[in-house]
Amino acid sequence: MKTTMFVGRKLLLLSIVFLLAHCQTEEPKSAPPELKRDTTPAVIQIPPREADQYFTRISQYISGLAVANNNFNFDTIFYAKYKKELGSSFKEMATNRLDKLAAWYGNLLKENQRNDSCDVFYPFSGGDFLHLAYIYPNAKNYTMLAIEPVGYFKDLDSLSLGEKNEMLSNINFVMRDVLNKSYFITGNMSLDIKNSKKLTGMITPIFWALGLTGNLILDVENVIIDADGVLQYNKVDNQFRKFKDGVKITFRKSDEHQEKTVTYLSCDISDQGILADKGFGKYLQKLNNYNSFLKAASYLPHYSNFSIIRNNILEKSQSHLQDDTGIPYKYFVKAQFEPRLFGRYTIPITDFNENLFQEDLGIAYTDSTKYFGPLVFSMGYHWRTKDQNQMVFFKK
Repeated sequence: MKTTMFVGRKLLLLSIVFLLAHCQTEEPKSAPPELKRDTTPAVIQIPPREADQYFTRISQYISGLAVANNNFNFDTIFYAKYKKELGSSFKEMATNRLDKLAAWYGNLLKENQRNDSCDVFYPFSGGDFLHLAYIYPNAKNYTMLAIEPVGYFKDLDSLSLGEKNEMLSNINFVMRDVLNKSYFITGNMSLDIKNSKKLTGMITPIFWALGLTGNLILDVENVIIDADGVLQYNKVDNQFRKFKDGVKITFRKSDEHQEKTVTYLSCDISDQGILADKGFGKYLQKLNNYNSFLKAASYLPHYSNFSIIRNNILEKSQSHLQDDTGIPYKYFVKAQFEPRLFGRYTIPITDFNENLFQEDLGIAYTDSTKYFGPLVFSMGYHWRTKDQNQMVFFKK
């Protein structure tokens, strides 16, 4: 019996030793992998900046987009007629000119690998922001220069219904040339501002175009050019609407976040005017490279007393669009631009001297390496005929 118990205890002890030895030689289990923390910063969705209600209401009102009981108090019957007429005219303009122009020029920039989002420079512009918005839809900053004053808006909240109706009638009258011909006629514009006072200045057509192209006004700022050529800004509200040298308008599409600016400067861009205003001359020198545009410029860039603005365009333009009323062809040849000629080139309309016809440009239009075909839209002085030309120059 004792022998049996001894053997049992011995077997139990051997079993325990075996188990301990087995546990010590077993591969240790690896620790569970450490959970990695996501250190990627969270993308914070910043809501788009709210529109300035006062100035956006003005833009929407004059562009036919106002909504009754959600805007200024206005004559709904008169406004419905204004909205219908403007809508019809704008639709026809967009279909026959603006949409075709935008597609044509957009393809040219893309095919030639040109930046379509850099700054845009438009001298002799008047208040024609509408064409800029279509030609350069991806630009963020637009600069417009012209002799006409900035103007101002009357306080629409204080105007009677009759006064508001008269204002809309005046705007419809003033915009007739842009809608029908694509450009402001200088003589008509002068009469509309100085004599009949149908227009206070260029801020009205700019606001009109911003509304028609689906934009909201975020800020309106008074612009002063200091002696060093630096633009100084002072935010404007509906109580302060006096403008000195110009106006800067910040805006965005109603369905987009991207903010853009258009700056209109009322200035004399002849050589005499630029030399007399040292600050403005320095401002022109400081401009970044840009894409530029000239249209219906009365052939002023042809003359020697517009050499400064002409040379600025030739120096800083990366791409340039114009008709023959802009800079003469010979200057682009000297500055080594690559030309793309379109449409049909002929003598100037009867309002201008036939001597402004450029023989070298006429020859270039017969050169198959420079001529790139007809135009599919109408834009310029020859709007009654098909004798219209557009020229695109790319900096080499």
